[in-house]
Amino acid sequence: MNCEILPWNGYVAALSLTFDDGDPSHIDSAIPLLDQYSFKGTFFIITSAIQKWSKEEKEKWCSILKNGHEIGSHTVTHPHPQNLSYAESLNMIKNAKDDILKEFKVYPFSFAYPFGEITDFYRKILPKFHIASRGGGGDFYISFDSELDFFNIPSQTTLTHLDIDTYKRWITTAISNRAWTVFMIHGIEGTPWGWEPIPKKTFVEILEILKSLEKEIWIATFGEVSAYMKAAKIVKKALNKTNLSGKNKIVLKWKKPKPFPSGVNLKIKTDENFKVFQNNLQLSSENGIYTVSFDKENLLLCK
Repeated sequence: MNCEILPWNGYVAALSLTFDDGDPSHIDSAIPLLDQYSFKGTFFIITSAIQKWSKEEKEKWCSILKNGHEIGSHTVTHPHPQNLSYAESLNMIKNAKDDILKEFKVYPFSFAYPFGEITDFYRKILPKFHIASRGGGGDFYISFDSELDFFNIPSQTTLTHLDIDTYKRWITTAISNRAWTVFMIHGIEGTPWGWEPIPKKTFVEILEILKSLEKEIWIATFGEVSAYMKAAKIVKKALNKTNLSGKNKIVLKWKKPKPFPSGVNLKIKTDENFKVFQNNLQLSSENGIYTVSFDKENLLLCK
């Protein structure tokens, strides 16, 4: 029999829009525009800034979660990781996670390295608190079957001087490569202090391009795509351990790691003559594609 986990939630490719530092222009410009186009972004917060926010600012940041955006960690004070001891690194990562959990009542599964600096201390600590970390350079187009290092996921940095043709090429290359790419964005035009702000007109043009391609490319948060890919690799490992040939009944089991978000679903396609069950309940398909809950840690396929 054949059992296939569909890449990128059933889309051709995936793209994540990530924003650094909790810049005021994110609330003033980026998020309203994302909401207008029904796209979700990931916002990496420096948590020491939370105490400086006004009540109104805190309420605005809390409200973005209701619209499906993601808040991730960018450490407590954004120091250079290479200057920190193991204990200092642990405090930067753990305390930022605790700050976000306390303030927003959500667990920050995603992390972004300050200055893109990756150290041995951070690499050792991060898997205890997060599922994936955004890095800087590398192969910007991640294939679904790649041996991905989840704690150094490359990203492409937007810059003030880059034109829309550059960003269009980034997007179309992801589609042609059937890959995931991540944008690292700092300020939007009008920011009081954000680094390399992207012109507002250019940002709108990026969203327009993505809207025209939304049937091909999965525009999802950094955490969503990371979780889908990590869950798919775990289930695929269970599949690879099982001889599917000639069998009428196949039981798959896996273990959900910790930490890991709840509610992650995988798109799976099987032979038409097989029925699919989870927790003894038969799943219905749409065009031969099943939505499988990763939380349930089991899958039964039978004729």
